[in-house]
Amino acid sequence: MKSYKLTAWPELPSSFRRVSYTRLLTELSQRHVTATQLHQSTGVSASDIRALLLQLEQDGLLDVRHLPDAPARWSWRDLSLNQWLRRV
Repeated sequence: MKSYKLTAWPELPSSFRRVSYTRLLTELSQRHVTATQLHQSTGVSASDIRALLLQLEQDGLLDVRHLPDAPARWSWRDLSLNQWLRRV
């Protein structure tokens, strides 16, 4: 997973000159965010977010960080009796 932060305010092509893209840029200028967080906070479709991120990345205006994968979750049900007793 990647997180993105804007390094400079871009001059967007006409296809990206809408209020929703300005909101995305504002979010990106504040802190590193993932595409999922952008979708949740702005309501812009995932495909539009990907298009904007691709454009900004091609223009060299994004700081991209690779986030570590989330650890796998486990459940007490997944453990054998001996493993469960060792954890308790």
